[in-house]
Amino acid sequence: MRTQVCWARTRAMRLSALSGPEGHPLHPFVAPLPVGAFVSSLVFDVLTWTRPGELPWLVDGAWWLIGVGLIAAGVAAGFGALDLFRIPRGTRPWRVALAHAALNLRSSGRRGTTPPERAAPERSSS
Repeated sequence: MRTQVCWARTRAMRLSALSGPEGHPLHPFVAPLPVGAFVSSLVFDVLTWTRPGELPWLVDGAWWLIGVGLIAAGVAAGFGALDLFRIPRGTRPWRVALAHAALNLRSSGRRGTTPPERAAPERSSS
């Protein structure tokens, strides 16, 4: 019986122009892009800190990766919102999706404040 209810909900979902092939959501396809960009930026930062002056191009690479990650996070959030609107309200999956969206919004917002912090001049310790 439970399988029939889930199948009925799945079949009741409308296909949209922004859904992936055969109605599969695009959010899971796009979501790893910002994660990879942010992790790569962290790796570039660690390499820059552990080898000061040896790899100056990594600083620029980290900046670009943060920008790419923020753009990709916006695209993933857009597809995620389209998926969220298709989940029945008040259900457990809907609450989990809202928590997921809130945590990712906070994380991307924090990452978005990083470039201004990076651009701020170093404060002297005197």
